[in-house]
Amino acid sequence: MNGLGHAVKGGTNGDLLIYVKIKEHKSFSRDDSNLNLELKLNYHQLVLGDKVEIPTIEGSKIRFEIPKYSQVGKVIRIPNKGLKQLHNEDARGHMYVTLDIIIPEEIDSETEEIIKKLGEKVESVNKN
Repeated sequence: MNGLGHAVKGGTNGDLLIYVKIKEHKSFSRDDSNLNLELKLNYHQLVLGDKVEIPTIEGSKIRFEIPKYSQVGKVIRIPNKGLKQLHNEDARGHMYVTLDIIIPEEIDSETEEIIKKLGEKVESVNKN
């Protein structure tokens, strides 16, 4: 900030230098006034669709609809749920939600069989 620093004896005030470090958020990454959120879902939620709650930057939650047949990596825009814009506090950025899948570390044998049968069924549908 020009002229707001200390003055030298008999001289003019110097500049005040301000350094800002933005702390990384646990859920969101930022792109200007837009926010990005990676949302991990189960396979059935991506295929069948679902209604889930997602966090907002203010700490509340909003209901969010996952469309049927969503692909991993699909980005969905939620208007006006980003950060307030610096020079216009009435305007907000958007939230971009990127869909991802949860892959379990381990499954039991019954679940493994169900997944194998599902895989066979999906392969037969994809061939037609």
